Amino acid sequence: MLVGLRNGGAWPLNVTVVAGSINLPEAFSYMYLQNLTVAPFGLEVAAGQEVSLPYAFQVSPRLGAVKYQGACPGWAEWVSAPL
Repeated sequence: MLVGLRNGGAWPLNVTVVAGSINLPEAFSYMYLQNLTVAPFGLEVAAGQEVSLPYAFQVSPRLGAVKYQGACPGWAEWVSAPL
């Protein structure tokens, strides 16, 4: 997937890593089903700039095909493991 980032601040933003998790939509704040790969980037995004970062992950085949929600607000998709 591509992760979009916009630095709306007044100073540069350091992007050290991107990480994610898969959560149940009904229990998003406490029910983590799988933590995903940490992808190191180590780049600086200047104030007012945007970047797109590639983020690859593998869903565990033990999760099955149900509706999950990613750790990014507003993202909920049907995922059929393995991808």
